[in-house]
Amino acid sequence: MEKVTFLVSNKCNFRCKHCFVNAGSKIQNELSEENKYKAIDNLVNLGVKKITFSGGEPLMEKNLFKYIKYAKSKNVAIGFLTNGLLLDEKKIEQLKKLVDTFSISLYSQDILGVENEFYSSYINKTIRNLKILTEKHFNFQITIPISTNNKDKAIDYIKLIYNEKIKARTIRIYMITPLGRAKQNKAMCTEKFNCSDLLKQVPDYIKQSNLNISTEFSSIDRNEEKISRFYAYCPIINYTSKNYINKYGDPHMDANGDLYLCGLLLREKEYCIGNILKNSQEEIIDNIRKLSNLIKTKIKEDCCPALNRHAKKNEILVCPVIYLKTEIK
Repeated sequence: MEKVTFLVSNKCNFRCKHCFVNAGSKIQNELSEENKYKAIDNLVNLGVKKITFSGGEPLMEKNLFKYIKYAKSKNVAIGFLTNGLLLDEKKIEQLKKLVDTFSISLYSQDILGVENEFYSSYINKTIRNLKILTEKHFNFQITIPISTNNKDKAIDYIKLIYNEKIKARTIRIYMITPLGRAKQNKAMCTEKFNCSDLLKQVPDYIKQSNLNISTEFSSIDRNEEKISRFYAYCPIINYTSKNYINKYGDPHMDANGDLYLCGLLLREKEYCIGNILKNSQEEIIDNIRKLSNLIKTKIKEDCCPALNRHAKKNEILVCPVIYLKTEIK
């Protein structure tokens, strides 16, 4: 595995309705402080070249910066995912020195499920933090999850980002899939929504600006298969017996050390490739190969085992989590 997203804890200061990991409280058997260091060691020994710290909300982890610095000392690249509410100028300064990629989410009120007063405070603080990131010349991405209720408001967020002169590397429109807490909120899921229709609403003055907007698709027409930044089929089947490194994969390590080749498969025990502390490197690599063969059998052509979703006739299933197409530059 070239990269791994490390859920350093499942604790979160939000209870977002779309959360695919059910973040909020600690999960059973979360790694101790000592074992989190060991987990980083074992990831490096496994050949991982980039560790992205996520959660839950990683900034709720009291030793977060210690873990990041330790991973950095192992000469791996560092990624960071946050909802941004706990950021301040001091933490941003620290993170700028440590991380290579940085993503901050911008949530709508229906996703957070909070009252107007709290949401107003949240938006104001988030915009302030985005301005600080811009002033510090931080290389960051903004992720905007879209629901069936807020997809039109996404354009308002893009306008707000433009008007406030926030300079994100990319604005990512994120599709909500029915996993985790979203299983109980399927009506808000947008995995079948055509993001191209959404982007048609972006004003011309923004299209002509330097804002880079990336969108996600759940499927594409086979005639578009070779379009730049479209990668068809499940990336897990690209793992082979000769080489278990796949740069398009999206491996996740849960807060208890369990490893999965895809974030969508997180906590689906059938697809666990081992535990970073309990299984040897050889066992994990062997499990990668076995899982790759299992998924090849299950998907046949165009079915995601996590979502049990088949592509329609003349379309190809595209992963809505990691496969992006840039529509506007």
